[in-house]
Amino acid sequence: MTATYQIADEPRASGLARIVVNPIWPLFSFMFCRPWLAFPWFVLNGWALGSPSLRKEAAIAGLGLAVGALVMWLALGAASGQWAGLPTEGSFDRETFAYLNALRRGLQLAAAYALMTTQAPAFALWEYYGGKPGPGFVGVIAGAVLDERVADAAVDLNSIWVMGLL
Repeated sequence: MTATYQIADEPRASGLARIVVNPIWPLFSFMFCRPWLAFPWFVLNGWALGSPSLRKEAAIAGLGLAVGALVMWLALGAASGQWAGLPTEGSFDRETFAYLNALRRGLQLAAAYALMTTQAPAFALWEYYGGKPGPGFVGVIAGAVLDERVADAAVDLNSIWVMGLL
């Protein structure tokens, strides 16, 4: 009988270990593309890695998407005057909307950075024990090529929640 042990924080790689990438690549995909690629990629990477903090990572990713959608909903609602009893119609100009969009992207960038720093220790352990990461630049390049097409398709759906992904 052989004795085996597992370190509490050691990742338990799944059968998808061949698609694991360094967590910096999903962060780069956020910077060069949009959250539609980065947040799901972080969760998929954590799952394939067998990250012990996968639930926390999924919660951060969901929070990043929800914050983006909420800020977009607030901005569009105030700009169109759809809030009953509030004199908001016409009070938002293009500059104000641009600042709210920058706020949304900043909050989502903070979530993406939190995801990268949360996933990095598990990735380092996985790599130390022989894991070979995949080429993450391929995903970033593919995302950059598809980004405008995805954005156009999302705008056609005319949904605030989908707009939060952009």
